[in-house]
Amino acid sequence: KSQSDEKNAASMQLALLYLDQKSLTNLANQLGVISRNLASSKDWKNSYFTLENLQELFVKAEKFALNEEDFDIALKINESSQRVLTSYSSLSNRSVILNCMGKKWASDAKNISDPIKIKGLNSRAEKSFKDAASLRMKAAAEADTPANKSEQLWLAAGEFQLSKDSAKSMEALVQFINHSGQDSRVGQAWYLLGDAQRELGKPEAAKESYLQAMK
Repeated sequence: KSQSDEKNAASMQLALLYLDQKSLTNLANQLGVISRNLASSKDWKNSYFTLENLQELFVKAEKFALNEEDFDIALKINESSQRVLTSYSSLSNRSVILNCMGKKWASDAKNISDPIKIKGLNSRAEKSFKDAASLRMKAAAEADTPANKSEQLWLAAGEFQLSKDSAKSMEALVQFINHSGQDSRVGQAWYLLGDAQRELGKPEAAKESYLQAMK
């Protein structure tokens, strides 16, 4: 056991204490301290806390910040987690944060009457959905299982549609269909692909997609 064992364990205990106290700013800062001492998850070697303990702490902290709708803190924790979690997990988790941000802004836009503010909130929501979808596509490319890849492509297609980017949604749906084989959502994907193709002025392609959805 080295002296660094106690230092790293104390850092963990301090972060856990901040989590128990629901002190988000201190928690995010402490997780940043832990992360900065690592080049990657392979560098974590501690006799008090396993790598799985460390990863679980980052995931819990990020979820807590998200539940509190403190999106800036959630994004900060996610940035720190990139040295602790797999690339797939960090990308997937960040897309969840961006999706929640988009939903919040879209919801806020429905509860006000000022047309300028409504337009601004909807614009922010669409950008957030598009950013989330783009990260989903990156996560799909790094997915560790076929099922995870399918899930990320499926979610990306929906988020691109929410961002009103039918072309990107179509690309994600095509990848999903080509990759997912017997997935129960393939029929729905064909239908949504037909909708995207119609929006893009491709009636013949849409017709073929609707026929596939009927099979």
